[in-house]
Amino acid sequence: MKDTPEEIMMLQHKIFMAKPAEESSSLALEMIEDGISVCSSGIKIDHPSWTEKDIRIELFNRLYCLDFSGEELKKIIEHLKTIKL
Repeated sequence: MKDTPEEIMMLQHKIFMAKPAEESSSLALEMIEDGISVCSSGIKIDHPSWTEKDIRIELFNRLYCLDFSGEELKKIIEHLKTIKL
């Protein structure tokens, strides 16, 4: 989804790049963690009876479904089902 105007994106980028490397790295990691948390919470709300493994598999599917072919994704998900948490 791209709903931020181009000039705002450029301003955000300028502000972000002006920060020291350590701070910008930390902020980037926080944003990734926040995104994963929001997505996981949505899955839990939609599927309250799912296990943590089910939630992680669905999270993987949502995050990477466009990065792999259907067959690759199916193989990866089958492998994820075998991993103990």
